[in-house]
Amino acid sequence: MALPKPYYGMYPADSIPVPASLNDQGENSPYWRQQSRDAGPYRDPQKVRQMMSDYYGLVTEVDDWIGKILNRLDELGLADNTLVIFTSDHGEMLGDHGVHSKMKFFEGAAHIPLLMRLPGVIRRARSSRRRRRRLICSRRSSTTSARAATSLKAGACAR
Repeated sequence: MALPKPYYGMYPADSIPVPASLNDQGENSPYWRQQSRDAGPYRDPQKVRQMMSDYYGLVTEVDDWIGKILNRLDELGLADNTLVIFTSDHGEMLGDHGVHSKMKFFEGAAHIPLLMRLPGVIRRARSSRRRRRRLICSRRSSTTSARAATSLKAGACAR
């Protein structure tokens, strides 16, 4: 799959911190036998950074298209009586524990978005700066989190 501009490179790989669990050997994991066999590129910090950069770009593209859909609902006067639900069937490990994909039931694969909009019925969410940082550090799974995560200074998640 080719990631189109402007999304490709939108999040410079060198600015993205690798997961703290990247070199987890998984001795305390039910997956430890398989994990030690198929780690390969998912333990290479530069390859993981590039994978995360591409993933953040893809999430941003999805976010932009959702924005276009919501704007069109507004233009057509349908936003006030249209329930919009966005979710996903799985997350992505993005190098957490030295693995990728969705096949291991760690937080990265199980943590999925659930966003809903129905003006006048579902109140807009409010989030404190501290809570946003905690969400960003725990899982970089939304565009907002991806954009914010790349602006976090190294070590911000350790605080």
